[in-house]
Order: sequence, then C-alpha cells, then structure tokens
Amino acid sequence: MNEQNSARAVTLVAEVLAADGLLHAYWAASGLSPAQDRETLARLVLNADRPSSFRPAIVGPLAGILFLASTTLARVRRLGRLGRLMPCPLLQLGMLAVGLLLRGAHGVWIALWGDPGSTFYKLNLAAYTPACLLLWLR
Repeated sequence: MNEQNSARAVTLVAEVLAADGLLHAYWAASGLSPAQDRETLARLVLNADRPSSFRPAIVGPLAGILFLASTTLARVRRLGRLGRLMPCPLLQLGMLAVGLLLRGAHGVWIALWGDPGSTFYKLNLAAYTPACLLLWLR
C-alpha cells in the first residue's frame, strides 16, 4: 500500500471510529434509535437480552474510547513525519487487528452458528461484520 492509500485508509478508519463514538454518545444520552426501547436495542446491537448494557455508565466510556482511538489515528496522520515516528504499526495493530478483526471474527462465528431468524443475525451479515472486515483490510 503506498503512502497516499495508507493515509486514506487511516483517515477512513478514524472517521468510522468517530462516527461510532457519536452513536455510543447518543446511546449514553438515552437515545434508542434504531430501536423503540432498550430491550429491542440490546437484541439488535448485542444479540442479547441485556438492556442494562446501554446504561450511560457503560456506553459513555465506550464512546470515549472510540473518540480517543479516532483522534489518535487522526493525530498520527496529521503530524506527518513526526507522526510516522510514532509506532503507527503498533497503533494500527492494537486498534484494528484487535478491535476490528476480533469483531469481524465474532461476526463470522455468528453467521455460522447464530440464529438465522433473529434481526441481529441479519444486521450482522449485512452491516456489522462486513464493515469491520473491510476496514481491517484497508
């Protein structure tokens, strides 16, 4: 991957992480979309009956972690030569391989052994897993 494509990939991943951070911040502020209640939201996003997982004390820190990851990637990208002195491969390995690859692998597991009748199963196949794996491949 040449430097220009690498820069685009880092920028794309930083933007996706920021957008995901905004979504978690929305949930931390008691937003429910795309569901009508926390129970439905938990089934759509987590494939579990754990509405307490969307308490502000849980999704608020997750939003912060996502924003931190996004700004770290963006900062490394914007610092140019100095940013390249930072262990960018380690940052990418830590944030992408661990985060996106494991989530993608989990999604493959769900696709193979999940309940094909559940809404989560369909969302996982259509959006969650492809997004994680495509971003990891970038």
